[in-house]
Amino acid sequence: MEGRIHYHSIIKSIRGRVIFYTDVDRLLFLNILRRFTDKHSITIIEYVLMDNHVHILHDAQSYDHALLFIKEMQQNFSFWYNRLHASHDKFFVPAKIYPKYSEESI
Repeated sequence: MEGRIHYHSIIKSIRGRVIFYTDVDRLLFLNILRRFTDKHSITIIEYVLMDNHVHILHDAQSYDHALLFIKEMQQNFSFWYNRLHASHDKFFVPAKIYPKYSEESI
């Protein structure tokens, strides 16, 4: 989409703890990712799920738009993950979001 910027977002867990123990955890994350890409009109270009962090290359209208998308997705995943695993822990450190292939990154 014209006028949109590509961003590389890195989502890390607190103290490097494992996020994805099972495929159920991975599917939960991917379902939430899809829900929030639809809600925010984000296009995912690539993603990588590691045990304790995630890389997502996506587009957004602005840095604030990308930040809101990632923040809401993290909160929603934390809520459902804690419910699934009977936990109440804070889960993520604030995401790092870097513009890629745009005037901002040059």
